[in-house]
This record gives sequence, C-alpha cells and structure tokens, in this order.
Amino acid sequence: MVNHTACYEIVFIPFNLSISLMIVAHRGLHCNSLENSLEAFREAESHGLPVELDVHLTKDGEIVVFHDDDLMRLAGLKVKVSSLTLDEVKRTTIKGFHIPTLDEVMSLNIPYFLIEIKHSYKVYPRIEEKVLDLASSSGRKFQVISFDFDSLKMVREISNAETGMIFIGKVKWFVRIAEELGVNWIHPSRSLLYEDDMINKGNFKVGTWTVDDPEEFRRVSSLGVDSITSNVPLKVAPHEG
Repeated sequence: MVNHTACYEIVFIPFNLSISLMIVAHRGLHCNSLENSLEAFREAESHGLPVELDVHLTKDGEIVVFHDDDLMRLAGLKVKVSSLTLDEVKRTTIKGFHIPTLDEVMSLNIPYFLIEIKHSYKVYPRIEEKVLDLASSSGRKFQVISFDFDSLKMVREISNAETGMIFIGKVKWFVRIAEELGVNWIHPSRSLLYEDDMINKGNFKVGTWTVDDPEEFRRVSSLGVDSITSNVPLKVAPHEG
C-alpha cells in the first residue's frame, strides 16, 4: 500500500493546462488499497477520474482485472492467473483485497476506461472479442490499448472501437506501425517523449505514462499531449487553492 498523504498531497505548479488534457488514474486510485482492485476504482470514481486497467483471461475464459501474469509480486505465489478458474480467482485475497472482473469494474460510473490487453488471442483465445463485447455492452466510453500488436490488429479487424498502441521508444520509430494497425492513439513512455516526438506524431492522439513527479507532469503536459497516466494523479495534477 501507499502512504495516504503521499498520494493525495496537492502540489501546485502554475502553468497553462489545456482543458482537453485527460488525466488517468493508473490501475485505479490505489493510495489506500491494492492496484487494480475494485476499491481502487471506486476511489477513482469518487474523484471523477478516468482509469487505466489490465486484463487477463482465467482458465475458464473469464476476464479479470490484474496487471501481472502471476501472483508472485503481490501475493508471493508462483501461480499464473491463467491457471486459475474464476471461482479460484474470486477466492484469492491479496492484502485483504480481491481481484475483480472487468464486468464489475465497468459497472462503475467512471468517465473513461483504458483497457490494456496483456496478451493477444495467441495466448488468450478470443480475448479481444470478449473484451469488446463486455465493454461495448457496458455503455461506458473506453479505449483498448496494448503493447501486443497482434491484439491491436485483431481489435481493428473486428471493431471500430478506439484503440491505442503502447510502446517504449521514439515516436518516429513507431508511427508507421501505428498507421498499419489503424489505431487512434499512440502511448509512448514519458521517458523518451520530447518536442520532436510531437512533431512526428502525425494525426494520432498522444497519451503518455507513468508520470508521478509534478515537474515531469509539467514538462510532458507542456508538449501538448492528450492524456497523462499517473499513479498519483491527485498529487501531480495542478490544483489551485
């Protein structure tokens, strides 16, 4: 868990912030809960924040919200999420929190969801179709994002849903791939994002991650990005008063 004060202390850095900039809670707002937990998303909901989340398929083909392939980092268990049934996942507690389903999270009144598919249909059969069906039926606004280009290609083949390509590297190296995949957004890591990248972005919207330092927030937002994802959005985002 993260210290409450560290997560919520507001740091005001005066500069002109575009009202179109979307500030996203990375894996929910997990200052006093577990990342990607229902409690973290409810906290983000209470502040009206968009969220980023990660999805895997269980052994019986259900979509659950969890970042890692296995439970080692958070629970000390050498168990893959994909080896568990949904019932087994729901009976698993990590630091007192449960792993939610995508359906549970998308039932919340959150303005926008960035749904990261961790592995494509080559690992998780029909995951793109399942995510799209569930997300579309929820009535919520969403974007499907991924490092896995096969997954993004499949989403575009079966849907007109908004998509985003995540990568680590210079924008000019990936723009052609993004064009081939037909994505709407590109999501470069903030560590390699500079003015020349925004010049080379073409017609894509640009989101960047993961920005937890107020000074770095100021730098990347001044570039004219369209979204910034942060573990501590209430701390890094400018706030008057």
